[in-house]
Amino acid sequence: MRPEIAHARDLWIERRWRFFNKALARLIFIDETSTNTKLTKRTGWSAKGQRFNAYTPFGAWKTQTFIAGLRSHGLTAPWIVNAPMNGRIFETWVETQLAPTLSKGDIVILDNVAFHKSERAEQMVRAKGARLLFLPPYSPDLNPIEMAFSKLKALLRKHAARSFDAISTALGEIVDLFSVTECQNFLKAAGYEAQ
Repeated sequence: MRPEIAHARDLWIERRWRFFNKALARLIFIDETSTNTKLTKRTGWSAKGQRFNAYTPFGAWKTQTFIAGLRSHGLTAPWIVNAPMNGRIFETWVETQLAPTLSKGDIVILDNVAFHKSERAEQMVRAKGARLLFLPPYSPDLNPIEMAFSKLKALLRKHAARSFDAISTALGEIVDLFSVTECQNFLKAAGYEAQ
């Protein structure tokens, strides 16, 4: 790891960890992930001597973007869009999905992708009395929503959704499967633990 990145990570941990661990209910970790119509289970069972077969489309799949926030009690503001994420779509998500869920004192934590650094999005968050913080570069391990997305994609593979509508329906069901305990464990695994 480059020294300046290691230093940024050390500063993040040193300056914020103690405060964050006293205010877990205020933290909202944001990220997006792609989903597509070719997701299928990677392993499966079949009769002895038989090969496991699973259908997956070849060459004609469609990709969508799923964005959400992780709080200590569950996923919040889930949204799927049939396009790659960009600044305009991110701002629309903040305005229509995230901002209505924010309260004064909430802390929205994001990675450093360029479209997250939208002035308009920051204004909408600040208008609710919340604030934005950016993770240090190259630090997905400090963002617990990455673990939630790992589970989400595993469950989405089981659904084997082959259309945008089927993916939307499956994600609607999957989002409700994240328990409070599980979300708190994601936070704990990333180093955020109530004191």
